[in-house]
Amino acid sequence: MSHYLWILNEKISLLAGVRESLVKIANIGDTIFALTDGNNLLKGSVQNSNDVQKELILNVVDNLKLVDIDAYKEYLYIIDTEGNVFMCNEQVEILHELHFIEQSKCPCGHPEIKQRVKIKSLAVGSFGKLFISTNNQLWGCGYMPQV
Repeated sequence: MSHYLWILNEKISLLAGVRESLVKIANIGDTIFALTDGNNLLKGSVQNSNDVQKELILNVVDNLKLVDIDAYKEYLYIIDTEGNVFMCNEQVEILHELHFIEQSKCPCGHPEIKQRVKIKSLAVGSFGKLFISTNNQLWGCGYMPQV
């Protein structure tokens, strides 16, 4: 069975090295990233197979099991199966880990325990980043006062 993606009015043949369903697609320039329902990250770019047909060949990025991905400009944001968030470059090299720390307080207002928050979903864009924790709290950072 053939699968296709469309980039504007161009039909792109999709060739993936796994038989899993794609659940999310992101890109950095011409590099396409896809997350599968088996938590695998696929990476590839569009290539001309002949004069008429273009192909997107996706290959599995080894040693990564992810629950969510998104990209903005030159950065790919990934969440691993442990709920950790990483900022990566186009080669999927980890540049920075994002930490989410929640500090609880006792009833009299004194700080008590700092606890690391695990993230399950994210969305990034030009005005900010939104993260949803495993206990459904919304975390955000960005350039707009509303965020």
